[in-house]
Amino acid sequence: MGVLGGCGAAALGNRLLANEPGPPCALGLATPTALMVGTGRGAQLGLLIKGPEVLESTRRVDAIVLDKTGTVTTGKMSLANIALADGVDRAQALSLIGALERASEHPIA
Repeated sequence: MGVLGGCGAAALGNRLLANEPGPPCALGLATPTALMVGTGRGAQLGLLIKGPEVLESTRRVDAIVLDKTGTVTTGKMSLANIALADGVDRAQALSLIGALERASEHPIA
């Protein structure tokens, strides 16, 4: 037997194995695998993610804005359509609406 003998050699061997980090290839596979699982799980829940890079970039997100229907918005308000009563001039109506909006203190005005 050597200096450490039977049980001592086994204990030292186990101690060295416990301190050994995992192989680098395991770390190289873990991140892409997690990203692919995340995009797949999102798809199952109805959340379409353009790719793993987009999912990875979400770590910098600190707020998500949803409109009243629950869809994600771009944060840029725009007028999509205007319904006018018969005989109302479109240009004049838009001018009045713009004047009212400028005087508004509402945060999205």
